[in-house]
Amino acid sequence: SIPSDGQQSVELGWDGTLPEDVYGLLLTFWQDGVLMGLGTTQVNVDGGALTALEVPTVTLAMSDTATFRVTFANYLAEAVTVTAHLALYDGEGGIVATLPAQTAMTAANDTHVFTFTWEVGASAGGVYVAQARVVGEDETQYGPVTDEFAVATALKSVLLPVVLRNF
Repeated sequence: SIPSDGQQSVELGWDGTLPEDVYGLLLTFWQDGVLMGLGTTQVNVDGGALTALEVPTVTLAMSDTATFRVTFANYLAEAVTVTAHLALYDGEGGIVATLPAQTAMTAANDTHVFTFTWEVGASAGGVYVAQARVVGEDETQYGPVTDEFAVATALKSVLLPVVLRNF
């Protein structure tokens, strides 16, 4: 019994597994056969998640090797095979690099960390963006997740003195 101006927490549980999908929930309140109220929401059931993207925390210079880590968590009770993708963009949104995709099996209820490396070439420098996504064998997409990192300007103006003779 709940007083008319009171609140009561309602906990519902599910014993069993559900396939990955979006589920709608409907909660109705009845009194003596009369509908007194209802509430709805959606719940996403995910079998995994792209849980982290680690980017370099120091400003990168030309010829540095940058390391990026992409973490995938498998929430299922069985192993899954997933492929991680990482793309790098400059400050204007132009693609700088698409690193080779990596595939790995992730054990049940476990995580896997994919490590990508990129050698910094000559660039205008600035704030760059790394974008990671993970794709399951069944084409389920996890992500994308993005994060920023800094690249130093490699090309600087050099002023040379000019000496003019016999003019």
